[in-house]
Amino acid sequence: QWYEGPLWLRDSRDKWPDFELSPDETVIYAEKKKIIVSSLNKENDKFYNDISSYKRIIRVTSWIYRFYENTKTCNKKTGELSKEELKKAELKILKKVQEDSFQGEKVQRLKSLPTFIDADGILRIKTKLLMREDDENFKIPIVLPSDHHVVKSLILSKHQDLGHPGVQSLMETPNSSTIDLDRIKLIDKTELNKRLVYRKRLMSDLRARFRNEYLGQLHQRSKIRKQMYIPKIGDIVLIWNDNIKRIYWPLGRILSVFSSKDGIIRRAKIKTKSGIVIRPIQKLCPLELDGESVTNKDKVPDTPEDYARRSFRDIPVPTPATSRAGRIVRPPSRFSP
Repeated sequence: QWYEGPLWLRDSRDKWPDFELSPDETVIYAEKKKIIVSSLNKENDKFYNDISSYKRIIRVTSWIYRFYENTKTCNKKTGELSKEELKKAELKILKKVQEDSFQGEKVQRLKSLPTFIDADGILRIKTKLLMREDDENFKIPIVLPSDHHVVKSLILSKHQDLGHPGVQSLMETPNSSTIDLDRIKLIDKTELNKRLVYRKRLMSDLRARFRNEYLGQLHQRSKIRKQMYIPKIGDIVLIWNDNIKRIYWPLGRILSVFSSKDGIIRRAKIKTKSGIVIRPIQKLCPLELDGESVTNKDKVPDTPEDYARRSFRDIPVPTPATSRAGRIVRPPSRFSP
C-alpha cells in the first residue's frame, strides 16, 4: 500500500532491484530558458507614517533636530521647544512631503502652475497678493499633495481646531496656519485699563438700548377689544395639545377660573379623566355644551309603564302584500324536520 511502500524496501540493499536510466538529453534541454530575477526592497522608514496627529509629528521632529544639534555642541539646549524649533521642524516635514510626492509623472501636474522654490527649499505658488502686506503663507502658499499621510493629518488637525465644521467652512479657512510674534501687541497696565473702561461703557450702552428699544416697545401693545370666549364654571372644553392629534385631545369640565389684575380671565382649572390641570384660556376649545345643558332630564324609559303610556295610534300599521288576483301573499315558512 502507499503508506507502507513497496515490499522490497523491507529487504537488504543487496536484494533491491537495480534500474538503469537513460534520459534523453535533447528533450531535457529543449525547454531550457534564461530567467532574470531581481528583488526590490522598498524602504518605509518614515516615522511619521505611524503618527496620526499633525502636531505630534511636528513635536517629534523638533525633538529629533534638537538631539542632533546637541550632539555637535557643548552648549546643549534644554527645556520646552521654542517657536523657531517648531517652525524649522514643520518646514523640514513639508519639504520631505514634497520630495516624496512630486516625482516622475506627478511633476507634470505642476507645469501649469506658477511655482518657485524659496530660500528654505520649499515649493510654493505665486499668487496675485505678492504686493499685499500679509502673512507669507497666505500670499505664497505651499504646494502639498492631497493623498499624503502628513497632509491628511494636517487637515484633520484643522478640522478639530475649528470645532468639526462642514466641508465648505473648512475649505474657506485661511492658508496661513501660524502667526508671527511681532504681530501680537504687548499688554501692559495702560491696555488693561482701556479694556476695562471699554467693557463698562459697553455694558451701560447695552442696558440703555435694552430699556429704550425693547422695554419701550412693550408699551405699544394694542388694546384688547373684546374677549371672544369667556369661560364659565361647568363648561365642557377640549384642552389644546400640540403633541397629539386633535381627535385625541383630552376633554374636561371647568371647575374654576382665574382673573388677572385687569379683570380679564387668563386661566382655568379643568377636571379631566386623568386629574385636575390648570391651563390658559388660549389652550381651551369650547364645545357647544355648557354646564346647564348637560343634565339628566332626557332619559330612556326603563319600565313597562313608561311604554304603555305612549300612544300606539301614531305607530304606522304595515300593509300586507297582495298578488295580482287580490289574495294576501303569505311568506314561506322554512322547513323544520
